[in-house]
Amino acid sequence: MADWLGGQIALEAKAAAPSACFWAKQGTGGRIYYQTVLDRAVRCPDPFVRLCSTWLVRQLAPDSSPIDIETMNGREDQDRLLNAMAFETANVHLGSTRAAKRVRADLKRRPAKWLRSAVKSMLKTTMSDRAEWKRSHG
Repeated sequence: MADWLGGQIALEAKAAAPSACFWAKQGTGGRIYYQTVLDRAVRCPDPFVRLCSTWLVRQLAPDSSPIDIETMNGREDQDRLLNAMAFETANVHLGSTRAAKRVRADLKRRPAKWLRSAVKSMLKTTMSDRAEWKRSHG
């Protein structure tokens, strides 16, 4: 527990890592840009998020719970959630005019429902990786 802003707050600390882009390019180093992203975000900053050296520290909300997308009523709700998630992810790039222009151009070239397809592909890959890890760590 920590005492930020005069009250007890549950926090989590996770090791910060460079972008997966560096990992995908194998052999390249990677700087952690998390603080830069926080500083440039086009929204009100979260007072409970801090990058401390190579650790990301943030508040654990007592009323938060994961969203099970499969239990949502219909595709429209799922699409609204994915759109909200994409909006927040895109917010990260709005701190850089050059990047924002490239993101907008990229989005215009993408087909309808590309995000849903990407999420399904990511899920399949993640579950495959998990199964492989489980087999090797049985």
